[in-house]
Amino acid sequence: MIWPALIKTIALCFVSIAIEAISATRQGKVWFESLKRPRYSFPLSIWYIVGALYYIIFGIVAYRQFSMEKTFLSTTIVLLAVVMVLNGLSNFIIFKYRSIKWFYLVIYP
Repeated sequence: MIWPALIKTIALCFVSIAIEAISATRQGKVWFESLKRPRYSFPLSIWYIVGALYYIIFGIVAYRQFSMEKTFLSTTIVLLAVVMVLNGLSNFIIFKYRSIKWFYLVIYP
């Protein structure tokens, strides 16, 4: 049965994308573009591509885990969900408080 696994995967990705979309306001994007960055740093448009690849990879992993036996399901899915939600919350912290320091203090203590 692929439909239950597919629906769960889409829901997990959608929740994480929603957290990121809510946190990345227009003012946050303008602020991010105004930051002084190294020459080799990606522009924001490339980060959109990186984000899409991130969700494709995590979506594949989530789908495979939701499709497997229940023995490996709980721990892997919980860890996967935690990483995806922390990624969304990191954007909230960065764009809401406009401080990279808060990101490192809250997400990576």
